[in-house]
Amino acid sequence: MFSHILLATDGSEHARRAAAAAVALAKKFGARLTLVNVYPPPHVFEPTDETHDAHTLGLREVRQNMALSCAEQIADEAGIVRQSLREQGHCVELIVKTAKQTGADLIVIGSRGLGDIGSFLLGSVSDGVLHHAHCPVLIVRTPSTFHQDTRFQNILLASDGSDCAVKSAEAAVAIAKQFESRLTIVNVYQPPVYTDPYGGSIICDSEQKYIVDFQNEAIRAAGQIAEKYGAPYCGRKEIGNTAAVIVDAAEQEHCDLIVLGSRGLGGVQSFLLGSISRRIAHYAHCPVLVVK
Repeated sequence: MFSHILLATDGSEHARRAAAAAVALAKKFGARLTLVNVYPPPHVFEPTDETHDAHTLGLREVRQNMALSCAEQIADEAGIVRQSLREQGHCVELIVKTAKQTGADLIVIGSRGLGDIGSFLLGSVSDGVLHHAHCPVLIVRTPSTFHQDTRFQNILLASDGSDCAVKSAEAAVAIAKQFESRLTIVNVYQPPVYTDPYGGSIICDSEQKYIVDFQNEAIRAAGQIAEKYGAPYCGRKEIGNTAAVIVDAAEQEHCDLIVLGSRGLGGVQSFLLGSISRRIAHYAHCPVLVVK
C-alpha cells in the first residue's frame, strides 16, 4: 500500500509522535522513509552583510540538524532505510513539493490539534499540507505513550460509499491487515435541518427508509473490500453532525486511527466533504489518515 513515506518534522513533541507513527508504518509495509525539515525564510528586513549571513546559515544548520535528529534516531533504531532533507522556504509549499519530487505516496505530519469542535483554526501547516497534497496525509495528534512499537489496534473507517470512500477503505483494510487491527466502519447521515413548531427535528417515514438504505449500502461497499482481503469488521450507523459524530465514535470505540476520504460523492447528500475531513483531523484525539 505504502512504499515511500515522507515525514515532515520540526523536532517538536508532536513531530516525535508523528515520527513514531511513520516508522511503525514504514516497518510494516517495508517502505522507504524520507525526513524533511523546512526552515522558514529569512525576514525581508534582516541585515544582509556577510557576517550576519554566515551566522544565520550556521544557526539554521544547527536547528535543522536538531529537528531531524530525533526522527533519525527513531528510524535507525527500527532499521528503516531513510534519507534526510533540509529545505528553506514556505513550509506547506516545500513539504508538498518534496512529496511529489521524491515520489512519496504518504505524508506524515504532527499537529497540535484543538480538541474542540467550536474552535476550528484554519491556516496551520498540517491543514495546508492536507489541502494541497497529491497523496494521502496522516496527521498525528496522539498521547505521548505512542512509540514505534505501538500498533494501530482499533481503526475507525468513515465511509459514504463514494469513489473516494473506496480508496480510504482500501487504505484502512491494508493497515488493519498489517497490524491485525479491529476495524469499525461507520456511516454518518447528516439530514437537512427541518424543525417542527416545537423545535424538534423532523424525519418523515420515506426519508427514514432512504437513510437506512443509504447507510447500509455505504457500509456494505466498504465491507466488501474488507471481506475481499479477509479483514473482519463491524458496522456502525449514526445520524447527526458528521465531524462531531465521527470524533465521538472514535473515542467510544477507543480507536487509535481514523481513516476517511477527503471528499465524497455518494448519495444525494455527501458527507465526506473536504472541510469535514479537515475538521476531523483537527478535533480527533487520535491520528487521522485522509485519503485522496
